[in-house]
Amino acid sequence: YLIAENISCPTTVLENPHWDEFEAELEKGYDYIGFQLIGIHTDKIADMVALARMKSPRSKIVIGGYGVSMLHDPVPGDKRGSAKFILENSDYLCREEGVRFMRRILDDEPVDRPITQHHLPFTGFSFKALKKWYQRVPIVLVSLGCPNACPFCNTSAFFYHKKIYVADPEQTYDFMKNYSRRLRSDNLVTLLFDEDIFQNAEYIRELGRLIRSDCKTWNFRWFAFGSIRALSQFEPEELRDCGAGTVWVGVESILCDDPERAGKDHLPKRHGDVGRIISGLHKNGIMTVGSTILGFDFHTPENIELDIDYFVKLKPTFYQIGPLTPCPGTALYHRLKEEERICYDYQWKDIHLWKDDVFRLNNFKPNEISKYFDQYHRKLMEENGPSLLS
Repeated sequence: YLIAENISCPTTVLENPHWDEFEAELEKGYDYIGFQLIGIHTDKIADMVALARMKSPRSKIVIGGYGVSMLHDPVPGDKRGSAKFILENSDYLCREEGVRFMRRILDDEPVDRPITQHHLPFTGFSFKALKKWYQRVPIVLVSLGCPNACPFCNTSAFFYHKKIYVADPEQTYDFMKNYSRRLRSDNLVTLLFDEDIFQNAEYIRELGRLIRSDCKTWNFRWFAFGSIRALSQFEPEELRDCGAGTVWVGVESILCDDPERAGKDHLPKRHGDVGRIISGLHKNGIMTVGSTILGFDFHTPENIELDIDYFVKLKPTFYQIGPLTPCPGTALYHRLKEEERICYDYQWKDIHLWKDDVFRLNNFKPNEISKYFDQYHRKLMEENGPSLLS
């Protein structure tokens, strides 16, 4: 959607089309056919590329999306050879910011003109107890990539651990106002997509100043991702006044911030007082999404219990709990492959948050980590009550 809005030539966007719809569109003879590749859909994209080559042989095929970084070092279970097929049958691979990439190959000058974000569809959520209520949430892409370089993070690795800005604070504010007009409401919650938006403190402060500059936007609130280290630059009251409504915080493990204990799984982004930060956010009306990971090399049946108890006591408003997953193209995958710990039957369909047996863990048997996944959720429910979205 973002690319279509920002190039000059006529463009059709298909979102999860049925095969007959896709085939009918191919018969129109497009000059370029672009695919967004997500790792779990690699086999499906290979089939779509094959159909595109058959139905529209003169079209140039462009492959983008985070799955591109996985093609040159595919999972061992890629028995169909889908990664090789995509590489051999694509004309362009995009591993950079996509709008400017498409402008460049289309000779759509000037390539570096501003990127607008006025027509993206909304995401949203609902509460189970309120079936007729649905919160529509606009999205603004602030930046791509992240210099934190967590070894398991595919989105950081994709952009070679660099941050690429797409919208400055004034543009982000203007896009938020546009979505407010579309929704006909000043009570706006916007998802600002940035892997760690709080790294740039001046960005947050300028956005907050703009929101406060007009009484019509005083009710603007935003949801964003942040690391403990980056959040430590702020007092929670300041974040509240800058419009923060919900913050996704990578808690991961209480052992990750100590290089001696964590070893190769040390995460510099984790430095800071997690309890103080999350408590401060809650006291100032800012909700949190806490994320935590199971199966680091330093995890044992004994200390993983400490992580569970600590995370439960943080009382995150929402939470994400998942096993460590090595994605091809990341430092974690490369290391585990060198150590011959990647399972031979690891397939594309296994690249998702809840697959727990794609590599050999240091201190747990296959599938053993799943019992701690269940224990996490049970304790969160019993001690903190059901999530707001339950």
